[in-house]
Amino acid sequence: MSKELRFEVEPVKTLPKSLKRARQPIYDDLIKDIMKRGKGYYKVSIPDRKTKSVYVALSKRLKGNKSLKLHIRGSDIYLEKVTGT
Repeated sequence: MSKELRFEVEPVKTLPKSLKRARQPIYDDLIKDIMKRGKGYYKVSIPDRKTKSVYVALSKRLKGNKSLKLHIRGSDIYLEKVTGT
């Protein structure tokens, strides 16, 4: 009595490319939009995103940016534009 094999193995020449998650340009678009605006405070909200996730993503993108400051107050995120028109 021999068991029937339940798998297949086949040789391939190369590995397929890995599926990387694409960066979402929503944060970059948000920063560009605020850069076009005048000096002041702007409340930021992105539906279907946790506050902390948005905060972390924006803080990484704003690293080295001296014209915008990021603030979190409770469950709200604010961007402060400190320079410009």
